[in-house]
Amino acid sequence: MKIANSKCRSLVESRTPFQGSNLWGTWHNSTIVESTDRQYVVYSWGHHFPMYIYDEATQVWFGSIQKSSQSTTRHQSLARPRDVEIHWLTTRVMCVIAVCGYTELVRLRLTGEVVV
Repeated sequence: MKIANSKCRSLVESRTPFQGSNLWGTWHNSTIVESTDRQYVVYSWGHHFPMYIYDEATQVWFGSIQKSSQSTTRHQSLARPRDVEIHWLTTRVMCVIAVCGYTELVRLRLTGEVVV
């Protein structure tokens, strides 16, 4: 659904896919492993900058602690889910979670297969 960026927060909070102007939210299935894990990811400007992720398996919100540009900072402000605890991570770690999910990230780190 195409929306004005200023209307995205409620869609993020309900984890509803949307398309704004250089800002969107979408569901991803884990692509690294055979898994039913899904993540709701909110991006700004491209797949290189996931701002917020809801990991369905752990029911946890993650947010990128990093800032990029004024427009991305504005996107972060508009999309930030209210009344939830957000675990703040680097953009690099957020990219890994967006692809494989938090549970798989933990497994890869514990086995030494990935260092982030």
